[in-house]
Amino acid sequence: MRTSGGVWPVMALLLGCAGIAGAAEPAKPLSSHAQAARELCRLVCGAGSLQTGTEIMSRVHGNPEIGDMEDVVRGWFVSAMKLWDREGEMAPDYMAAFSEQEMRDLLAFYRTPLGQKALAKLPELVRKEAELSGREAGAHEAELETLLGPRLKELEDKKKAEEEKKP
Repeated sequence: MRTSGGVWPVMALLLGCAGIAGAAEPAKPLSSHAQAARELCRLVCGAGSLQTGTEIMSRVHGNPEIGDMEDVVRGWFVSAMKLWDREGEMAPDYMAAFSEQEMRDLLAFYRTPLGQKALAKLPELVRKEAELSGREAGAHEAELETLLGPRLKELEDKKKAEEEKKP
């Protein structure tokens, strides 16, 4: 079944932040800092992967163009996630953000009951905050348009002036 716009643009939109990547490279010896980064990512991102998968599936289910292909998308997502070396790709970001000791302290915290609760509850709270922020920003969209109007005119005038200078 091919839709007017094709399935791939819809899939790209659905995936948004899924971060699908190619197969993992062969393993290299890791520093203790990199090992801590991978372990922290595994602990923190594990719930995020499930959340991303759930979000994708809810978008598929609500999309009439591909809703009847939910089983195919689910199988593809699970397969793609098995190939992705999430910890390997994320480790440099964790290492840039935290020292090895800070990561070890975070790991110790996340293994406590409160840490486990934080891992379970924080993704939903962050999602909710993003939703509320978007709604609040939308309520003030007219103010932004008013503020942007003069700047857009200024940029437009500048572009016209530059074009007029061209021979």
